[in-house]
Amino acid sequence: PMFWEESRDTIGTLYLAACFLAWPVTKYRSGQTIALRWSLDETGDSLWFYLLVKLIGGIVLADCWNYWKHRALHWRMLYAFHKDHHGYHDPSCFASFAIHPFEALLTFWQLMLFSIPGLNLWGPVHIGALVVLAAMNLYLHCGYALTWL
Repeated sequence: PMFWEESRDTIGTLYLAACFLAWPVTKYRSGQTIALRWSLDETGDSLWFYLLVKLIGGIVLADCWNYWKHRALHWRMLYAFHKDHHGYHDPSCFASFAIHPFEALLTFWQLMLFSIPGLNLWGPVHIGALVVLAAMNLYLHCGYALTWL
């Protein structure tokens, strides 16, 4: 069936992402402190410091990581892990997360950072940022361009 391979690979990738997310979720559900705080006051930061340093700084660091990771995956030694993702010639949302498990490890290990209590991340902002980044990845692989964007 159409998109079967992309869907299968995406489901495998999302399973690995869920495995990484299971650690902080399990810690939170068992009453342990994790990095996420549900109010800005709990982070101990001012709004401007938080937005400029933690949010913008975090996005810049994550973007740099993803850029250099993607560049490295195009090196001859690592391209075997990345070539299938570029093999889907008709872009679709089904292929947006269709990556090799090794690339998924390099992409989603950052979810475990939510387990580190000292990071004091404002949960609604960081969860929102993850949702926006996931939606952006779906859009970038959908095969359509919104000219007004």
